[in-house]
Amino acid sequence: MKRATVLGVAIAAAALMALATNLGHEPWSAQRFSIFGTLRSGRLAVLQALQSLSFAMKRPFLIGTTVITAGLAAAATLLGPELLTGYRFMDALDGYYSDYEANGGPWPQIQDSCALCHGVRGQPRDGQYAALAGQPAPYIESQLHAFAQGRRHSAQMGPLAASLTDAQIKSLADYFSRQTPETTEAPGQDAALAKQGKVVVAARGCIACHGENLSGGPLGPRIAGQGEGYLLDQLQAFKQGQRQDPTQAMNAMAGLLSEDELKATVHYLSSLAPKSTAR
Repeated sequence: MKRATVLGVAIAAAALMALATNLGHEPWSAQRFSIFGTLRSGRLAVLQALQSLSFAMKRPFLIGTTVITAGLAAAATLLGPELLTGYRFMDALDGYYSDYEANGGPWPQIQDSCALCHGVRGQPRDGQYAALAGQPAPYIESQLHAFAQGRRHSAQMGPLAASLTDAQIKSLADYFSRQTPETTEAPGQDAALAKQGKVVVAARGCIACHGENLSGGPLGPRIAGQGEGYLLDQLQAFKQGQRQDPTQAMNAMAGLLSEDELKATVHYLSSLAPKSTAR
């Protein structure tokens, strides 16, 4: 704008100077034609100046537009993959939290405190911990009450269960029973050991309590796909009387198994793929 003002003033001054010069040396009859000629010349000069000014103003605009376009293109090239990755991450995060709230209610959920040991949605990746996903709700509920009342011993689970209300215990049992079970840890391949374990499981009639496919039933928990370490710890606890089955069935059965049979049994059970059952 400053440049346009300066050009306009210069053009007007030049026109007036030319007009004054001509008027000072010519008679009136000639002066009239000189005035018109000068004005016409001045008009042409003004038009030419305006055209030059328009071009001068348009050029920076075109250059600016080109620079901005080039900058955006360069930014898209450099940042495009990161922006796309970020968008996909946020989209996946939104989907996760939508599923999270649909599955267990608004954040925070009480079952989140269980994930450190028992894994997300009750499915651990460490075979030393119990898999809760897909366990019958009555079983989970009874075990939490047993921990809370000191009938089942655990330095970690005892205080945690004792801090829960009956409503919270029921809520946890219902939540974990609805989750899809998976194999916690696939054990190393040992066909002979797995075959021996299968024979032991069949001979002891484990499906009578633990259900078809050993995925849990009204009388017993899911043992298919549980971690090998967790299963061995529990069978040894039953065998040694450190854990008590209210019916004493598990204590009696585990007491009859040799150490080799215990290892074969847990190896076989941990390799099984658990089945989802309606709760």
